[in-house]
Amino acid sequence: MLLKSFFQQACTAKEVSELHLKKITNLLHQDSSDRLKKEKTESLIQTASSSVGIHELSLKFEIKQSID
Repeated sequence: MLLKSFFQQACTAKEVSELHLKKITNLLHQDSSDRLKKEKTESLIQTASSSVGIHELSLKFEIKQSID
């Protein structure tokens, strides 16, 4: 599954915005077979930082269960 290890680490906007740029870049780079680069990572972090998002634990649990 594309981006599986990324979503195992961060499946809410808050979690994405709290991860270090290098960690996200490495996860996306690994999961996307070199298709997602640092610029996309920076864009993702910026979007997550300004996102209202949903931060409910039940939704986070459901997302993690669906990718496993």
